[in-house]
Amino acid sequence: MAEVDGHGERTGELIGLEKNCGEIENYIIHHLSGNSYCLSGFSEGATMGIELIGRGNINVTKTHLDAAFLTKMGLLAEAI
Repeated sequence: MAEVDGHGERTGELIGLEKNCGEIENYIIHHLSGNSYCLSGFSEGATMGIELIGRGNINVTKTHLDAAFLTKMGLLAEAI
């Protein structure tokens, strides 16, 4: 189970998800031969799961994602 920056006592400050996604992706590539049976994430973790799968660098057999943001919202939304 990955401990994401800003979400645990042993982690640094959360600046962006790109670093965490890269670390998880590298772990799967180097320790699991690029394959994971299941990827599970909730809220921000689900958004990271979408990012990891979308990169196309790892293979995931099953996913369990809840409340993933698929569009930019709030401050990240484009001005109309």
